[in-house]
Amino acid sequence: MIPVLLAMPGNERMADALAAGMGAERGHFEIRHFPDGESYVRIESEVVGREVVIVCSLDRPDEKLVPLLLLSGAARENGATGVGLVAPYLAYMRQDRRFKPGEVTSVKLVAKWIGAQFDWLVTVDPHLHRIKNLAEVYAIPSCVVPAAGAIAEWIRDNVRQPLLVGPDEESLQWVADVAGRINVPHVVLTKTRRGDRDVSVSVRQVERWRGHTPVLVDDIVSTARTMIETVRGVLECGLANPVCIAVHAVFAPGALEELREAGAAQVVSSDAVEHLTNAISLAEPLTGAVSGILGARRVTPLAGARHYEKEVDIPAAAGALFDHVDDHARLAGHMEESSALMMGGRMTYQFDAAQGRAPGSVIRVAGRVLGLELSVEEVVTVREVPRRKTWQTRGATRLLVIGAYRMGFEIDAVGRDASKLRVFIDYTPAAGLMGRIAGILLTPLYARWCVRRMAEDARRRFVDQRRQA
Repeated sequence: MIPVLLAMPGNERMADALAAGMGAERGHFEIRHFPDGESYVRIESEVVGREVVIVCSLDRPDEKLVPLLLLSGAARENGATGVGLVAPYLAYMRQDRRFKPGEVTSVKLVAKWIGAQFDWLVTVDPHLHRIKNLAEVYAIPSCVVPAAGAIAEWIRDNVRQPLLVGPDEESLQWVADVAGRINVPHVVLTKTRRGDRDVSVSVRQVERWRGHTPVLVDDIVSTARTMIETVRGVLECGLANPVCIAVHAVFAPGALEELREAGAAQVVSSDAVEHLTNAISLAEPLTGAVSGILGARRVTPLAGARHYEKEVDIPAAAGALFDHVDDHARLAGHMEESSALMMGGRMTYQFDAAQGRAPGSVIRVAGRVLGLELSVEEVVTVREVPRRKTWQTRGATRLLVIGAYRMGFEIDAVGRDASKLRVFIDYTPAAGLMGRIAGILLTPLYARWCVRRMAEDARRRFVDQRRQA
């Protein structure tokens, strides 16, 4: 059945765009307050037997959370098969530990509230500190949509000779990611402190960048203090007035005016949070993420599956490693080579428009082994950059020694240029007599071979790259 999208107040434009992109129905509900301040919620659209998607960016969260949770409860009580949350901005991410006695770890508490009422979550670039990924605090499936691609496209189309500028070394990976997508230069500011109040800012080879337009990018702009200081640093270096871009425009009162007064030539933001500076649409990547999750929810879980995994150390940053293994054709390149375990056969891959790089993307695999026509369809179910990705067979599988399977990888950063890669498979033997016979020996052998090749091929690639550097 067609999903129903419900927009919390202030999220109508994003919900309209998502509904149009997904071919979903824009649902309706009533929300008001009793004289004592309690919230009243009533769903007016038919939701029985349907997936419900609630769109609510959680800036200024305290006034939104109770009505949001009530709306989710109303959807469930009125027969929805599932309720998901699209929160482009996810609040309460900063308090991820107790800094003083008596404090609450609010990120965990709010995650429990949301996890109790929703089946899944889609968000944009959450502000992670000591938490590596959302799965550490959110028990429900989650998908993080990166804004870097949309930001890079906007810079390419709107800024003359852009120079991406990071405020410090910690911003290097983020700045390099955006710059690399459109092949433009990037730098980070260097601070030299001579005393408590004597700090100078510099850019290496500053003369080289005189004709460029500095572009500052930050994930959250609230008080704008970091960006204001970076603007001043850029001007102190003798560069042009910069363009300032925010993923999440959570501007405190007066912050936008202060940023402009500091010397920003232009201030723009994504529409993750509705604001007058919005110029970069995230509707397309969000639509893909939501469609993928809903598609994955229709995938039949594997019952009685066996498991195998392989972990290797990779001499590469998590982002670079993810970019490599996210290329499905490259990751499974061993399947296109003739080998003993393939009994001389080989498989070929066909991709949809998403190229296996979005939840819901479909990958078709076909080939011949021992004269038999083999085929299977895979669907990407989870893709969280740069941490993890999972894909799974859907429908009937026509394979010789293995049946349905779920594969994936997880990446843990252990240093600036070092990561751990874990590749895994959950699998069942092929159906029929051949499957039962193969399941004793060939199926486990084949599963281990696939996982080991994926992990070792990735390790070898980066080891060779480092040797050649």
